[in-house]
Amino acid sequence: MGYPASEDYLKLGIKFSFDYQKLFDAGVNNGDKVMLESVKAVHLEDLGESFMEYDTRIIERGKTARLIAPPFAHFPLPKKGAYILLKFIFLPTRKMFSTLRRYTPNKFEYYSDNIGETFTVKIEAI
Repeated sequence: MGYPASEDYLKLGIKFSFDYQKLFDAGVNNGDKVMLESVKAVHLEDLGESFMEYDTRIIERGKTARLIAPPFAHFPLPKKGAYILLKFIFLPTRKMFSTLRRYTPNKFEYYSDNIGETFTVKIEAI
């Protein structure tokens, strides 16, 4: 079976199920281009609680970001497990943000091979 001839198939993308505080703080909007800065294999149990709280904080975006009313909404992650920590930079603001993806050897290789490449942000909740 062949692949679609569409140029969209060749574009790198990074999907987010929700809108996150970290994206807003970096100035990133749906459809923006971000550069993959680094890739690191991590275990969730080794990451700090404050990092996990910030990295998973979901917002509703309007004219200004506002957190979903307490208790704050967070993307649910397990307490333990192997993940990939991706760090991106949004060049217009020069601000960085991170995201976690479940670890598989293939995913790790894919992201490692694309360090320095530009990804299109897709926020599915918007």
